[in-house]
Amino acid sequence: MNRRAATLGAATALALALGLAACGDDNTLASAQPAPTATSVAAGAGAADPAASATVVGADEAAAAIAAGEVVVVDVRSPEEFAAGHVEDALNVDVEADGFVERADEVLDGGDTVLVYCRSGRRSAIAAQQLAAAGWTVLDAGALTDLAAAGVPVTGAVG
Repeated sequence: MNRRAATLGAATALALALGLAACGDDNTLASAQPAPTATSVAAGAGAADPAASATVVGADEAAAAIAAGEVVVVDVRSPEEFAAGHVEDALNVDVEADGFVERADEVLDGGDTVLVYCRSGRRSAIAAQQLAAAGWTVLDAGALTDLAAAGVPVTGAVG
C-alpha cells in the first residue's frame, strides 16, 4: 500500500474535523483558529504523518514558481468560483467537496509540487494541510487577489 493510500483515512478524518469546526459562527471560528502566519503550516492532529507540512509562500514567490513551471497550480474553490475567474492553466479541485484528497490524487501526478490558492487563504490552508498529510509537497499561496497583484496571469474576474 503506498503512502497516499495509507494516509487517506487520516486526511479524510482531518477534513471531517475541519468541516465540523467550521459549523460554529464566524467569530467563534476566527478566535479559535487564527489564520496561519508562520512560514510552515503543520498537518492537523490525527494525520498519519504529523511532521508533514505545507510551506506558506508570498505572492511574489508563488508568481516566480508559477512562471518557472515549478508547480502545478490548484484552485481549491468551488467550480462556480473557478468559472468566474482563476489563475491561467490552474486545475480546480474543490476542497469543500467530498473526496477532496481522492480527487486531487486522480488529477495530479505524484511527483508534482502543488501550489494551492483560494479567495482569501482560509480554504487553501485547509487544502494544504490535507494534501501535505497525504504526502504531497505543497505550497500555500493564499489569496487569488494577491497572486493577481503580483502579476500572475488570471482568466476572468479576480475579486
